[in-house]
Amino acid sequence: QFVLLLSFVVGLNILCLLLAYIYKNGKILPSALAGSALLQLVYTQPSAVVSTPPVFIGFVLLLNGVFALAPFVFKRRFLEDRSAWAAAALSGLVCFGILHVTLGRYYQVHNGYLAAMFAVVYAVAVYVTARWQPLQEGAQRVRLSWLGGVGLFFITAFFPLQFSGHWVDMAWALEGAALVWLNRLLNHKGLSRSALALLILVFLRVLFGQ
Repeated sequence: QFVLLLSFVVGLNILCLLLAYIYKNGKILPSALAGSALLQLVYTQPSAVVSTPPVFIGFVLLLNGVFALAPFVFKRRFLEDRSAWAAAALSGLVCFGILHVTLGRYYQVHNGYLAAMFAVVYAVAVYVTARWQPLQEGAQRVRLSWLGGVGLFFITAFFPLQFSGHWVDMAWALEGAALVWLNRLLNHKGLSRSALALLILVFLRVLFGQ
């Protein structure tokens, strides 16, 4: 039953991508990603049992891959579309979260190697994207901000997942510092706001001993 449902959602995602392509407007993609993420989250709940985890993992990769690859495959169509690039970057977070829970639940995999793999993928994506236009282009800064910011998350997420203790606070502090550094390169307000929120959160956690 879950195979039929997930197949239907894959079709809906492709339909949303087709509409965004035809009308040259990617604003529908973040909403479609959010709906797809909610459905995937249902199958990570303790009450939900997936009979064939490998099939579910394949669907997770496919569901999120539609959004991740769209701006690269249809570069000319979505090159200046900020919503499409936001969906592409955030799809990695959705995919990672679902896979992390699924691998831990069915295969007892709790290390940080999955985060490291995603970090490598995003590093390649940033490298490829950075060659398209100079940093002075506004849309280029947006693309690199989304991809770079999410990529830095995976780099810092590796440590608390791989180790224990206060690595969560250290990882978030490093992530905040990395976002500040990235903001100096790209000058994007979203990066500075995210960095400030993370650093405040780390400060509060340390202050109250959480």
